[in-house]
Amino acid sequence: MTKTRFILSHRIIFAVSGADRTQLLDRILTCKLEGLKSGDARYGALLTPQGKVISDLFVYQSGDEIFLDLPSSVAETVVKRLTLLKLRADVAFTPRPDFVSGVSADEAPDTALLITTDPRKPDQLKRFLIGRDEAGDDEIDTAYHTLRISLGLPEQMFDFADSEVFPADINMDLLNAIDFKKGCFVGQEVVSRMKRKTEVRKRTVIVNTDGIALQSGDDITAGETTIGQITSSAGQQALALLRLDRLSRAEEAGEAPMSGGQPISVSLEELTT
Repeated sequence: MTKTRFILSHRIIFAVSGADRTQLLDRILTCKLEGLKSGDARYGALLTPQGKVISDLFVYQSGDEIFLDLPSSVAETVVKRLTLLKLRADVAFTPRPDFVSGVSADEAPDTALLITTDPRKPDQLKRFLIGRDEAGDDEIDTAYHTLRISLGLPEQMFDFADSEVFPADINMDLLNAIDFKKGCFVGQEVVSRMKRKTEVRKRTVIVNTDGIALQSGDDITAGETTIGQITSSAGQQALALLRLDRLSRAEEAGEAPMSGGQPISVSLEELTT
């Protein structure tokens, strides 16, 4: 039976308390938190002032409690940055090692504290918070990466690192992570300008091959030109950060994209949905 439920052991949970918590997060993060209510989830990011992604994150509300779901690799950096930005606001961030987050393409555990649709793919995925003792010893594995790659979902710690990419590079503007209408957030000026005045040249796309397994870190070439790089892989399918303008020129020249010495196909379907 194909595994469809995963405990995300590479992420960490923080509780957010204080009277000003929603207002603070709303003016700092890329996602809109106004109207957040129990059972809701938002997907967003904390950006540098230059518009690069420090961390992707999920914000959950369960009853009167608000939680942040962060990659463990940047959790300390994010909490320090948020604490600095809060100034005198009544907000506190408390690690909750007793909880862990999970994702499911089927049913979430009945014992979960919170079960909600995944904002990135609300028709296909659920996310949940569950007590660590109830979660068991499950770890992310090949089946998890196979699922997320098939859905075109880049993952921090695997496809990108802290302050390395712009939101559009990892399709955050297409995955319900950025609200361009809500007002200010850190990095908004750069991200909004890129949306209004430039054509997005780099995107994360799904690539496939009929040959040997694709390898993370391998370049994608067309003719003599490097047009991208595999960022994570699951057998014959992978995610790649690709220069769309270079891909277009290669197609016009009749040059097929290659990786690892073999032809690959590039799917742009996720960029139009």
